[in-house]
Amino acid sequence: MQEELQPLLDRIRKEAVDTARREAELIVDDAKKKAAQIITDAEHKVKTLMDKADRDAAAFTERSLNTLSQASRDVLISIGEGIDKMFSDIIAASVNQSLDQDTVQEMLIRLAQAYGSGQGKTNRIEVLLGKQDGEKLAALLKAGLLEKISDGVEIRVDNSAFRGFKVSFSEGSVYHDFSAEAIAEAISAFLRPQLAEIVHDAQDTRSGKTA
Repeated sequence: MQEELQPLLDRIRKEAVDTARREAELIVDDAKKKAAQIITDAEHKVKTLMDKADRDAAAFTERSLNTLSQASRDVLISIGEGIDKMFSDIIAASVNQSLDQDTVQEMLIRLAQAYGSGQGKTNRIEVLLGKQDGEKLAALLKAGLLEKISDGVEIRVDNSAFRGFKVSFSEGSVYHDFSAEAIAEAISAFLRPQLAEIVHDAQDTRSGKTA
């Protein structure tokens, strides 16, 4: 009996093994497909993330460069303003120191001499002095200027504390401001284009430009 059943049992066993093998192969194939899909999806996600990271990095870099550029411009403007103020302060101090009483007296006498000599000594001169110099210079200037202009000279003292003087001829039709403030402003105006060029050259040097 056992001998008669053995072929049947062998066949059943073989069929079971074959079936199991086919099912295992299907499972493996399905697992491979799923693994491949997972890898593909992962690669796609990685690429998407990398592309986004590149875009974000580029945008951040651009923003950073723009911020740095603006900060550099602000610094250069601040430096330019600082240089301008420094030179203005130096010029103002220098002019204020230079306009001592002897200088003011000499300037006024020379101005009166030059103006009066061309007008037949017929013009009156009016001089306005600051309080600091006026009280000491008034008498000296009046004596010196009267020799140059026949109609005389009027010297007035302003209570303002400016250095230098302001002068007018021909009843105010000709006016000159030789105060320390006006002279310093004139010198500063002359120097500002040169200072601006210095700052501009500094900016070009920083950015790698050539003149």
